[in-house]
Amino acid sequence: MSTLREIALLKHLNASDHPNIVKLFEVCQVLEREDQLMVLLVFEHLEQDLCDLIERLPKSGMPPATIQRLSRELLTGVDFLHSHRIIHRDLKPQNLLISSQGHLKIADFGLAKTYDFEMKLTSVVVTLWYRAPEVLLAQSYNSSVDIWSVGCIIAEMFASKALFPGSSEANQLDRVFELTGRPTAQQWPNSISLSREHFPPRLPKQPKELCPNLCEYSNDLIGVSVEYQ
Repeated sequence: MSTLREIALLKHLNASDHPNIVKLFEVCQVLEREDQLMVLLVFEHLEQDLCDLIERLPKSGMPPATIQRLSRELLTGVDFLHSHRIIHRDLKPQNLLISSQGHLKIADFGLAKTYDFEMKLTSVVVTLWYRAPEVLLAQSYNSSVDIWSVGCIIAEMFASKALFPGSSEANQLDRVFELTGRPTAQQWPNSISLSREHFPPRLPKQPKELCPNLCEYSNDLIGVSVEYQ
């Protein structure tokens, strides 16, 4: 079902030919032994993903102008998806492909979903390090989960490492609360078994306090992505 959903979404997106969305060229059906049908998706070729690019950076890190351009292309692609009522739900550096000309394209739509105002979205989405707090707290969510992931990715480009590298859902929440502050007793959801007292009291911080490499503008931008939640 995930593959069929991805094919349907990509065929729909291909019609717009957006420069920041990976292109699906062809869908091939191959009959294997024992009458098993294999579906092959043929995409445009891109040389590397953002994770590869970050790992190969020199000690000086990624140039600010490059971060600015890639961030703009990422946000442009996400805005295009959201304008078509599509939530990607798994934005991370491994799913952002970089062309030989240095341009970014969003890929891997296996978890993407078209949404409306009444639909209920499942909680099993987004790789842990890029998962929004409302998802970690098993609350309802919307397209803002993609914006949270974008903020994490932009910070990672500046720091050359993940902003919230949690080892478990509880540890991930604790790392997030370092930035957002621990929710109040009134804000804490009653629907989860995890107790608020499991986490130490924390006050909100500026993103730059966790990621000193951020410039003034990126600090403001990531701060907006946090408030957007």
